[in-house]
Amino acid sequence: MSVFEMFKAKHRDERLTIEANKVYAVGFFMMCSGLLIHFLYGVAKGMSVVSLHEDMQVQAFEYVDPFLLCLLLITSLTCVIISAKRGLTATSRFANTESFPWKYYLVWTGLWTIAAALTFFVLLTLTDYQVLGFDKIFWRANALIGLSSVAFFFPATLLLCYLNFKVAKRQERKQLAKASVEELSGLSE
Repeated sequence: MSVFEMFKAKHRDERLTIEANKVYAVGFFMMCSGLLIHFLYGVAKGMSVVSLHEDMQVQAFEYVDPFLLCLLLITSLTCVIISAKRGLTATSRFANTESFPWKYYLVWTGLWTIAAALTFFVLLTLTDYQVLGFDKIFWRANALIGLSSVAFFFPATLLLCYLNFKVAKRQERKQLAKASVEELSGLSE
């Protein structure tokens, strides 16, 4: 078999493809999590520097790399859009359900937003320590910012999960209708 024939080969081991996709999914999740933590750390550091230099014209977002932020947003949105267009929900656990599994998403959204709030609190406290020193850490303000992030991200994340589920189900119905029409037209010939 020549090199060109190897690239054209259509026969693949499905088990290996499934396992490779799992590995890539873990790597993608780790990369997105790392980029998000990097972004939050930049925001937290900018907020600490602004609180130190109130008289200076320092912007809180000067410590955020806009390229990495755009990369994270574009990559995540692309994955969500492609999966929704193909009729896939966020998890394959609910592939055969027609109604949105509220209890499942309420629990997971709550856990993720609490983890995000704790991460943001830790990052704010860490940057306060690095920039201002241990004596000037804004414990209450950092805790308040962490709690307010839960109040914002919980409903926003739940709404995004709901919309993703609805769009994916609509696309799945369209694909099934199209497949049944093609099947019927194939039978009539």
